[in-house]
Amino acid sequence: GLLEELARREEEFAYFIFFSYRYYHSFVGVKQFRKKAILVPTAEHDEVVYLRLFKDFFNLPAAFVYNSHEEKDIIEKVSGNEDVPGDIVGVGSEIPTEFSPDAFREKFDIRDRYFVYIGRLDENKGVPQLLDFYTRLLSEETIDLTLVLMGKSLIDIPDHPRIRYLGFMDDKDKFDGLKGAEFLINPSQFESLSMVILEAWAIGTPVVVNGRTEVLQGQCRRSNAGLWYTEYDEFKEIMLLLAGNDELREIMGKNGVGFFEANYSWPVIENKYLDIIENLS
Repeated sequence: GLLEELARREEEFAYFIFFSYRYYHSFVGVKQFRKKAILVPTAEHDEVVYLRLFKDFFNLPAAFVYNSHEEKDIIEKVSGNEDVPGDIVGVGSEIPTEFSPDAFREKFDIRDRYFVYIGRLDENKGVPQLLDFYTRLLSEETIDLTLVLMGKSLIDIPDHPRIRYLGFMDDKDKFDGLKGAEFLINPSQFESLSMVILEAWAIGTPVVVNGRTEVLQGQCRRSNAGLWYTEYDEFKEIMLLLAGNDELREIMGKNGVGFFEANYSWPVIENKYLDIIENLS
């Protein structure tokens, strides 16, 4: 129905911006309106992107809006579409101007220092491995950090005094908790861009990521605002390092703010979209 309506009203619009290449509206819409189609692929380094049907598809849009350098590299490797115009843009976030970490602690009875995971709790997001790594670390070392989990859970959460599952949060509680955290952790195995990492950097919270995810490692390298692990021993050393180094966390947090403002504030995002459209026009 959506595509039928667009076809009926096509002359009203200069361009159509399609999000997520693997969805019907994008896959069919880009083919139908290719000269007017700007594609935001949100591609991840998973098996789907290598399916043969996408090789030609990625050469059809008038332009691309990529989320990261790594996403652009993957799509170019799959399709050889280097001649299709586009830019690395990403997405902006609405960031509050006021925070209350103390109210968050009081509301959820969190008395200890903590680091936080925010997002869906499932296998594809790497959460079972995170829980396995952290319970193993707690059995080997004394570390005064509690892991706070926010989001809808599709897995079992261990019953451990250093692991707190709070469930789904509204934006105020999420940002209050993120601001009060020592750092954010994202163990995801598949990402085209992590909005919660950008939100963390926007408010000066450093991050730790799964280094096997090229996008997340690349963002940490470019920002100097995050560390990454690929196996347990690296995870362990990063946890111990950040738990005991206030200066390092502060420096990483400041780097994150600068990186966000230079690359992901709304004026930057909007101007990149406008430049792409102007170049097409």
